[in-house]
Amino acid sequence: MAAGAGAKIGMAVAAGAAAAGAYFIISGGISLALLHSAPAAFPGQSVAIDGLAYRPTSTVSAQLHRLSLEGSSLSPAEVVTLFSPGPLAGGAREAFGKLTAEKILTPEILVTVPGGTLTLRGLEISHVQAGMAAQMRIVGGDLTLKANGADVATFKIGALTLADIDVGYVFGALRNGNVKSDFLRYGTLLWDGMTGTLTVPHPQGAEQTAIELGEVQVANVYEAGLPKRSAVAFAGIRFTPGSGLLTSTLASIGLETIDVTGKIAVSYDWPQRKVTVEEVTLAVAGLATFSLKGSFGNADKAILVPDQDARNAANLGMTLESGSLKFTNTGLIDKLVELGAKLGGRPAEAVKTEALAAFSRLLLGGKGRLEDGPAMAAFIKDPRSLTLSIKPKAGVAQVSFDKMNGQLRDIGRFEMEIRSND
Repeated sequence: MAAGAGAKIGMAVAAGAAAAGAYFIISGGISLALLHSAPAAFPGQSVAIDGLAYRPTSTVSAQLHRLSLEGSSLSPAEVVTLFSPGPLAGGAREAFGKLTAEKILTPEILVTVPGGTLTLRGLEISHVQAGMAAQMRIVGGDLTLKANGADVATFKIGALTLADIDVGYVFGALRNGNVKSDFLRYGTLLWDGMTGTLTVPHPQGAEQTAIELGEVQVANVYEAGLPKRSAVAFAGIRFTPGSGLLTSTLASIGLETIDVTGKIAVSYDWPQRKVTVEEVTLAVAGLATFSLKGSFGNADKAILVPDQDARNAANLGMTLESGSLKFTNTGLIDKLVELGAKLGGRPAEAVKTEALAAFSRLLLGGKGRLEDGPAMAAFIKDPRSLTLSIKPKAGVAQVSFDKMNGQLRDIGRFEMEIRSND
C-alpha cells in the first residue's frame, strides 16, 4: 500500500549503499529487502514500490504490480511521496519536474473501467528530466468489455511507443485525474494497433465481427508549449463479420471485409486564434473516400483539454472561415443501388435516380437550390465525386457554432457551392 494511504514506511539503509546504488522494495508499507545493484547511467538510487493503487475518477481504478525507478535523483521517501495517490502540492507537473531518472518501469498496469478491464504490460519510461521523458513504451496488453455479464469485446493490444512525453501529466492523471485544464504533450507516437472481436447485437441474434487495427503514427510539433501542428496516419482498420445478418448483407454487394485507412493533419496559429484542418481523409477500400478541409477562427487552447464541458464550450465558440467536404465514389453507389434493386425488386436505374435525388434534398434542404441543379444532374448521371464548399458571405459578421444551430443552409450567412466530378 502506498504511503498516501496512511501506511507506515520502514526502510533499512546500509552504510555506503547510496554510493553503490540502493534498491528498496516497499510492500504493504514495510521494507522487505535492501539489495545491491550496479550504478545506473543516471546518478542516484534505484527504488521499487509494490502495491500502488490509483483511482483517477470515481469509476476508474488503476493498479500497478510494482513501480521501479533506476537512477533516481530523489530519496526513497521522496519517491514514495511523489508516486502515492492523491493530489500533490503545487501540482503534478511541478513535482515531477524535480525528478531525474534513467528509467521508470512496471511489469503490469490493471485499469478497471465501467464494464471492462484494460491490462497494459511492460511499461518502461526512459531518460526522465524536468518532467519530460525521452520515451515511454508499453509492450502490449489486453482489453475486455462486458455487457450483462458476457464479453462483448476482447482485444489484443500491440506495442505502443511515445517520444518526448510529459511524465507529469501521465502520473498526474493516474494520481487523481486532475488534468482537466491541460492536455498531454508528446512528440511522436507509434502504435502497432490491435486485433480482436466485437459482438454485434441485432434482432436476429448476436454476430461476432473480427476487427484489426493496423499501425498508427502521430507526430506533433510544439511552439511555446502549445501544439503548432499535428499529423495522424493509420494503416488500416479491417472489419470481418462472421456468419449472420451483417455477413449476408455485405456478401450481397460483393464484400467480405470493410477496410478503412485515414490521415489527419491540423495546424494551429494561437496568436491569430486560428485552426486549419489541412486534411482529414478516410478511404474505404472499394467503396468511397471522404475528404474534409477547413479553417476556423476564434480558437482557444481549451479545444484540446480533456474536460468535456470546457472543450465543448471552446468548440462552439469557434467560427467557420471556410470548409469543404468531398465525396469520391469508388464503388459505394453502385453497390448500394445493386442492393436496393435486389431488395425492392426494381430496376437499378430507378433506384439510383431516386436515391441521389433524396441525397440532394438532404444535402441542400427542401427541394434543393436551382443553381446547384447542373452539378447534381451531372453527379446523378455519372457519380464519381461531389464537393461541397462553404464560406461566410462577404461583409457578414462571423458566426460562432453555437449560433448556427446546425442549420448552415438556412441561416443566410454562408455561400455554398457544389461541384461534381472535379
